[in-house]
Amino acid sequence: LGPKRTGMLASCLTWFYVAFIGFPDAATRAALILTFVSLSRLRTRPPGALGVIATSFLALFLADPLAPGRPGFQLSFAGALLVIAPPIRIRLDSGWLRGVPSPLKDGVAAGVGATLATAPFVAWHFGRVSLVGLPATLLATPLVTAAIPGLLATIFVSSVSPGLAQFLAGGTALSLRALEALATGFAAIPGASVWIGSVTLVGAVMGGLGGAIWVRIGIHRIRRPVRTMVLVIGVVSGVSVAPLIERVLGSGTLEIVFLSVGLGDATAIRSPGGRWILVDTGPRGPAYDAGARVVVPYLKRR
Repeated sequence: LGPKRTGMLASCLTWFYVAFIGFPDAATRAALILTFVSLSRLRTRPPGALGVIATSFLALFLADPLAPGRPGFQLSFAGALLVIAPPIRIRLDSGWLRGVPSPLKDGVAAGVGATLATAPFVAWHFGRVSLVGLPATLLATPLVTAAIPGLLATIFVSSVSPGLAQFLAGGTALSLRALEALATGFAAIPGASVWIGSVTLVGAVMGGLGGAIWVRIGIHRIRRPVRTMVLVIGVVSGVSVAPLIERVLGSGTLEIVFLSVGLGDATAIRSPGGRWILVDTGPRGPAYDAGARVVVPYLKRR
């Protein structure tokens, strides 16, 4: 069909799929980006990456002004920016890595970039950071790539030939079971993820930004290893100072936190002296444990 019409057809098919799965933030963002890029090519104008992402952001924001507050929205756009992926990709072309196939290096650079870009948002919303996210994602991607067409084909064929649909479903189930086993196996690795408190996270981000500004304005002529060291010192300083500031600011005040555990109560009380009292932990059953899902993660973040 040629590159112009191919892009528009791909956009139409993508929107059909996004509508089929209910317009989640990440998929809608991807469809918007693909559509804007296709329109740019249709008009024979080169698309700008940041412009396309920013326009997609504005479109979703206008459609739903509350969308930027959702974790999925924030993670999707943080991963799409991949601000640090180009430098990572350049590093992968040096030394003994030159012989590694380019598609593999592209995937590693994008994966590392997305992991680092989304880590602060994951830490803020979920209180922990995965240390095995990159290898798990690289191994899981082929399984997901095989499962999605299999699921769609099973649904469409089922109305015509139930036998063939059952055959396709069996093959797709293998990919899904392998994906589940992969996720479970990585999650079971000791130290697969680490807890990080919101105060520590804010300190690390502020310290890192302070170091970056210092490098950019004051000492940009110094060699790269020294600049990297300044950034590391900034992050470590922020992590060290933030809890002390929080303790000073919070001294002498009473804090009462009501945790959303469904049925029942879970109330965390912080005394003016900095001591904690926990009243109840919510329900626990075979399918849902509010203590493990809500209360313990909150206390660890604090």
